[in-house]
Amino acid sequence: MQERYAGAEKLLAPVAAGKLKNTAPVARWIDNTDACWYRRHQADGHEWVIVDAVSGARRAAFDHRRLAASLTALGHPSDAGRLGIEVTSVTLDRVEFTFEHRRYRWSDGSGEPSLLGEVEAAHGPSRSPDGKWLLGQRDGNLWLAQAGGAPQQITHDGTPDDGYAIYHGNYRAGYITRSRVDARDQAAGIVWAPDSSKLIVWRVDQRHVEAYPMVETAPRDGSFRPKLHLPRMPLTGEATPTIRWLCLDLASRRLTPLQLPDDQLHLHQDWEAVRKWMWSPDCTHAWAVMFGADQKTASLLDIDLASGAARVVVAETDEPRVELNTTSYSPVAVDVIGDLEQVVWYSHRSGWGHLYRYDGRTGQLLNAITSGAWLVRDLIDVDRRSGRVLFTASGREGGNPYLRSLYAVNLDGSGLRRLTPAGVDADINPGLSAISKTTEFIRQLSPSGRHLLYTRSTVSQPPQTVIVRLADGHETLIEQADVSALLADGYVPPEEFVTLAADGKTEIHGLLYRPAVLPADGRAPVIVAQYASPLMAACPRTYVGAVVGPGQWISPAAFAALGCAVIALDARGTTSRNRAFATAGQGRLNLIGMDDYVAAITQLGERHRWLDTRRVGIQGGSYGGFAVIRAMLEFPEVFTVGVSGVPMCTVHGIYPDYHWTGWHGAPDYGDGRSERPGATARPQNYASLDATEQIGKLKGPLLVMAGELDENCPLPPIMQMYAAAVEADAPMDLIVMPGCSHQTVIRTRYTFRKVMDHFCRHLLGKAPPAKFRFSVLPQRPEPDDRATAW
Repeated sequence: MQERYAGAEKLLAPVAAGKLKNTAPVARWIDNTDACWYRRHQADGHEWVIVDAVSGARRAAFDHRRLAASLTALGHPSDAGRLGIEVTSVTLDRVEFTFEHRRYRWSDGSGEPSLLGEVEAAHGPSRSPDGKWLLGQRDGNLWLAQAGGAPQQITHDGTPDDGYAIYHGNYRAGYITRSRVDARDQAAGIVWAPDSSKLIVWRVDQRHVEAYPMVETAPRDGSFRPKLHLPRMPLTGEATPTIRWLCLDLASRRLTPLQLPDDQLHLHQDWEAVRKWMWSPDCTHAWAVMFGADQKTASLLDIDLASGAARVVVAETDEPRVELNTTSYSPVAVDVIGDLEQVVWYSHRSGWGHLYRYDGRTGQLLNAITSGAWLVRDLIDVDRRSGRVLFTASGREGGNPYLRSLYAVNLDGSGLRRLTPAGVDADINPGLSAISKTTEFIRQLSPSGRHLLYTRSTVSQPPQTVIVRLADGHETLIEQADVSALLADGYVPPEEFVTLAADGKTEIHGLLYRPAVLPADGRAPVIVAQYASPLMAACPRTYVGAVVGPGQWISPAAFAALGCAVIALDARGTTSRNRAFATAGQGRLNLIGMDDYVAAITQLGERHRWLDTRRVGIQGGSYGGFAVIRAMLEFPEVFTVGVSGVPMCTVHGIYPDYHWTGWHGAPDYGDGRSERPGATARPQNYASLDATEQIGKLKGPLLVMAGELDENCPLPPIMQMYAAAVEADAPMDLIVMPGCSHQTVIRTRYTFRKVMDHFCRHLLGKAPPAKFRFSVLPQRPEPDDRATAW
């Protein structure tokens, strides 16, 4: 086992990722040209290059040797192949970069880099698009300043818990991480007009929301008393924060309330109450895409910013919910053409997700832009001049229904054509998602609209980055990923499989990772690697995705190195298929698709006699951690061992979210009441999700790992389940990682080893190697900024 652990370490995601070179270059287009720049890896370092999309020619973005020599002359010894700079901007003749918290400009004709100033703090005021204005908030009131000038207080009636541009107590607000960098005054909920003449800002009232105590038992400053953090977090059945939107005109300093429907302002614990903001060409109107509180209605509103009056342009109602994309993790596939002349709208009304065109003045449906028994995945671009619509879709060409291709079509539905090859996954970013950890959208479409840069792969075909000419689909290869180092360490790509779901008729698609070595009896135990969220399809469909795996813990290839077979799949109730597939799990979050996993395991066991389906383990984090618990409680005869990381354990004991209401129904406390009548009341329709009440049914050994300061899946519900497990003498162990958030629970080598040890002992039946310690797995620091903390 010592040797197997060492082999597994090489294939753990944080280690394996470092052995992949040029898998998906992050390229940015230069000004209004058809040239782009990016950082590429070399055998002994890295370089920044410029690529011409027309010719495909590649050249260095600047003279790396001259810049290295210049930095060395300034007292910073530098290697041309390993420049320790962060390039932020490239033109055809100069580059801007940051180095040691300062900003510089450089051109090959420069004698030395020109100092531009200090790097701005990530948690500072919000800056206008033209860079001339800064907006921040202090104690719930707005302060406005011209860049370099003194701030002026704009409002005086706000408070820290009923204020303008304040954060509400959502986990994505990062209450604890913001407090660590003293960013409590940072502004939130601000949408700037493109011309910087005005902005939209929210006002949040959370005075009625109780504080949710979170205790930091091992303070990072070395002090001995625990620190208490008090984010305001509502629980299921409690009133959520109220959000109101206003428009601030910078010239007059006037604040105008926007007259938006009340039922669309009392929303779930999500980051944005409005899913998308758009602006009229003259910035006198704003267009907002919103969901109702129960997610049964979605609408596009036209808002007159001078008066605040709003009218409904397009609205759709559906059961059990309305979705404006295949997954709420992606941007809504809605766009406006011109001054609201036309609207592109996404709908599942036909049983498949497709695009529709509306008259924006009358709200009348003009035509279906796409149709058929296949799925539009993401709206990429609408060309206002030509009427060309770019989108990704899957399932139209047959084969694997999850592989995306890029298509173009005219607004009237004519001229549909595929622009990228079938049989590979075209990874094209439609914009910032609802869970994005950045504020920068890297646009893959060139400024001219003639070229698009993207990366394609399959689980077994390494990534290629290409530039496609949209006029005719001609492609130019600019990068071929180098995966040789990973293969040398024993990585073997998984095999694709198709089985039937538990209904006996629906096809489900998955991956099988073969074990590196079979036990003496020739039969390998099985581990299910999953992130069984109903919000997405998590089974990998790309090369890098297959290396990393669908969960947050041990990568499938590492488990294979230990001697386990690993299965990943997308069960019914997940996304990226048709409407019937996505809603098959409605009202069954307690099963979270695990009945389909059981069906697949049975069928694979019949196909491959070397699979020991009597020994099945399951691992996952977050939603995947919830699924581990559900699997072991619903199907204890199948799932015999599990590791659940940072899980939900109950729904009634955590914040209200659109996941629960949209996929399992609004909480019902009897007689249709959705408000909790008492501190211990449980929704009747959530009883099947209550692991605290069910934990006594647990049969196999379950390891739960939690973060002490997890604002996403808080520790108290986990402790409540653990208390019930103690009383029931259930075979559950708990590890609480001090000071860790939802994401940082897995930052230590300790965590990885505990997970491997658990499966080694209880699934492989082997004693973990007592003296093994990781040697190359990085021990990551606990981050301070919100973006990397959740």
